[in-house]
Formats: sequence, C-alpha cells, structure tokens
Amino acid sequence: MKKTILFVEDDQILRDMYNIKLNSAGFNTNPSEDGLQALDWLNDNLADLAIVDILLPKMNGLKLIKAIRKDPRHNNMRIIILTNLTESDVSLHDTVKESLGVDAYFVKSQVSPRDLVDNIIKILE
Repeated sequence: MKKTILFVEDDQILRDMYNIKLNSAGFNTNPSEDGLQALDWLNDNLADLAIVDILLPKMNGLKLIKAIRKDPRHNNMRIIILTNLTESDVSLHDTVKESLGVDAYFVKSQVSPRDLVDNIIKILE
C-alpha cells in the first residue's frame, strides 16, 4: 500500500516539482499551499508523513505542526520541516524539535529532492 505524504509549500514551482518527485518515488501526495488548507485536508484524511515549510501564508508551519500534534488521529504521522530558514534562524534546537514531534529538519538549499526522498524512505521504514 502506498504511503501518503502531505506536502505543505506556498511556492507553486517547488510544490509541483516535489509532487512529481514524490509521486515518481511511489508515494501518494497531497500538495497544500498553506497551513489552513493542510489542516482542512487533514480533517477528512490521514497522512503517513507531512513535509512542512515554516513560512506559510494564513498559518505558519510551526502552528500547523502544533495543531497536527494536538489531534490524536495524527499521532503516528511523521513530520519533516523543509524550509529556507536555518535551524538557528528559528531557534529550533533539539529540545524544541522534540517537543514539536519533528522527525527531521532540512534547509531547501542544502538538500536535493533525491536526498529528501531517501530520508523520507528511511523515516517511514
């Protein structure tokens, strides 16, 4: 059974590129352009993993992650942050990542789509 990934990114070009890459790697994807759209989708659906940008319109990624973690239906969802912000930019030290329940943190300019897919596969194993 294919794993489902919620991909939350406001940049249309990146959202489309990653959607194609994730689909070609065998994942079902739900691309969302903002945090509220992602939460709306999660009201009726489950995902195995969410990839979340931090800087999003309507609801930022940190608020989205906190909302996901409050909903017991999504207790088993793995979460990856994929953003242009470095960890030091948002003070996401290990304790903060742990409290958010984030499995990985990647800076867009420092990870290739192939490397991201490889990491997703490892996280979902």
